[in-house]
Amino acid sequence: MIEKNEWIKARKKLLTQLKSQVFAIQGRDREIDAYAKNYKYEFLGKWQPSSTRDLILELSQQKLVLGGDFHAFSQAQRTHLRILRDWPKKRQLVLALECIEAKHQKYLELFMKDEISEKEFLRLCQWSDHWGFSWSHYKPLFEFAKTQGIPVFAVNRYYKKRSLTSLVNRDLFAAKKITKLIQKFPEATIYTIFGDLHLASNHLPNYIKEVIGKPQFKMAQVFLNSERLYFQLAKKNLEMEVEVLRSKNSRFCIMSSPPWVKWQSYLMFLEGAYDDDLEEDYDKIDFTDHVAQLVEVMKKDIKMNISLDDLAVYNSEDFSVWRKVAEKLKPKERKYFLKLIEDEKTFILPKQNFYYLSRLSINHCAHLAGFYFHKKVSGLNKSLWDMPNDFLPLIWHEAVAFYLSKLINHKRKAEKLSVVENQLRHTEEIDQGREALALVLDQKTDEWIYVKSGRHKKERLKAKKTISYLHAARILGSMMGEKLYDAYIMGRIKKTTLITFLQKDLCSSDFNDFYYLMTQRLEAHLALKQKGVRL
Repeated sequence: MIEKNEWIKARKKLLTQLKSQVFAIQGRDREIDAYAKNYKYEFLGKWQPSSTRDLILELSQQKLVLGGDFHAFSQAQRTHLRILRDWPKKRQLVLALECIEAKHQKYLELFMKDEISEKEFLRLCQWSDHWGFSWSHYKPLFEFAKTQGIPVFAVNRYYKKRSLTSLVNRDLFAAKKITKLIQKFPEATIYTIFGDLHLASNHLPNYIKEVIGKPQFKMAQVFLNSERLYFQLAKKNLEMEVEVLRSKNSRFCIMSSPPWVKWQSYLMFLEGAYDDDLEEDYDKIDFTDHVAQLVEVMKKDIKMNISLDDLAVYNSEDFSVWRKVAEKLKPKERKYFLKLIEDEKTFILPKQNFYYLSRLSINHCAHLAGFYFHKKVSGLNKSLWDMPNDFLPLIWHEAVAFYLSKLINHKRKAEKLSVVENQLRHTEEIDQGREALALVLDQKTDEWIYVKSGRHKKERLKAKKTISYLHAARILGSMMGEKLYDAYIMGRIKKTTLITFLQKDLCSSDFNDFYYLMTQRLEAHLALKQKGVRL
């Protein structure tokens, strides 16, 4: 329990640091803080574990669902999309969105009918200026509604200044719009996606009841990722197991992400969004601090002290830097280097101390932090691009990075073998990704044979392109890393043993033997888990 208390303490500290950084950029406002305080009250009282099945069953029986949204965090929008995809076919749906202003409803309808382009729609709705959050986060919601024929309505009003008065006015405006939808579609469920702070009972729900004129009007509220509820679950070692919590009056909270993950995403959004307002001599966002912060968490969890003296994170904007790095590489290495950048892959060049972040997301930052941590503790000093000789070491390097990234976001999911098999069946022979998928299946088959018999597959697939090995290693590493994380948190791998694994020299002559012993060990853990055997 002492170790879990330390784990919780470290996460709370990380969360506090991230919030402080957010408020340093955004500033604090007493009026906004007072509005947000009502939201925190929602998570007092008794909350019980529930299930996704019960959640959707309950929601589909409601006239109105109010779904919370954390705008800068793509997982928030994906959570609602998953609910909509599993919605009972017999129950009609109407989607009401905050991200579009009601005065732009005509443009929304034209877009949903494909009568104007996406670019034109975003321009007419002033998406960048008035909403400002990533369109890519919300686009899948619109696409799903199009394919399913779900009516979509805009229920927001834009105010240039964010204040208590403007928040209240927006609540009242949205309440009137939502009430009209309830009256217009009496047989449907109005599924509303609105900023999470607005979902506090004294805010939007209260105004809806006032507008309808029925104080007892029933609706469901779907909150996301409550900090209070998360740490309550963590104290009981349930944060991995519980996805949905339920309270009275059809109030749910979906735990799709640890709270610090959404705040890290918001911080990265703010640093990007506020870039134009920064001093002239600050010409780019430095993500080295983001990655370094995550490495510090890993250090405390693993209890290994490493120096961060050579950590410098680069991304696609740092063209002049990575062009100079590319010029110093051998022709073949340069080819792989540029291809990984083109394919938007996060990777490192250990010898050159070059750490590349392909996407500005918490998972990519955590994965890069994992690469860096593993490089330091294992002494890796070369790129693992000599294929097929470096294939197994690269899979392990990816596995360790994935495992370490789950220390930051334990909700991160690995690739599934069944999905890979399905993709391979539906991929054309000429498709560039087909060879990587085939390598994944070939390697998993070899591992299965070895676990069962101690022998290897007689004929192994040899890829024509080195880049296929690199992509396959990423997929296989996620699968192996998830098993490693699972075995560790269940106590089947002790910390001292784990450290020995992490320190293994990836270029040693006996590495292949080590890899297959790890495969056996992790598969044995999985077999015990499936049988329900616990320590």
